[in-house]
Amino acid sequence: MARHGLARLLGEVRGLLATRRVAAALGDASCSGARRVDRVVVAAHSGGYRTGAAAVAQGGVEVREAWLFDALYGEAAAYRDWLLAAPGRRKLVTFAIGGEPLRESLALAAALRARGVDVLEETPLTRLSRADMVRARAILARPAATHGTATFEESALRDCLVASCLRGRGSGAFFEDADRPRTIARRI
Repeated sequence: MARHGLARLLGEVRGLLATRRVAAALGDASCSGARRVDRVVVAAHSGGYRTGAAAVAQGGVEVREAWLFDALYGEAAAYRDWLLAAPGRRKLVTFAIGGEPLRESLALAAALRARGVDVLEETPLTRLSRADMVRARAILARPAATHGTATFEESALRDCLVASCLRGRGSGAFFEDADRPRTIARRI
């Protein structure tokens, strides 16, 4: 990704979304009145880790959260440095199923802990609460999903969205019993 490439991409998207035709089609969902890009989240699956790392390291916009779905094959230093550069303001979530993504995620978690970051861990037997997912600064989840189902089999993408910094986080049902471990309804 070219330096400030994410900023340019988001500028183009904003311009397109602000056109009359698109604004009319989107109605209330239109961003035609938005003065700036507000909260940015980068999500990557598999080889998308490279683009995600470039976005957090040199994208030219403030990225608030990064979600990696069995995607940490490298570039761990970029994610580490990005998270450490804004204490308390950023969140990193990595779902690591096995192999290289798990090894890299475990090493990244150790490096973050060495720098004083509390990294919460989740396994199929020890689930985080919804409140933990909202408050966490770093999460290492080891789901029972497969590489191809990493985003949806255990509702990983949905739960990241609902627990994110984004507005309109969705259903209040997600926050019922927020301090109890999440139950996972497997989707395959």
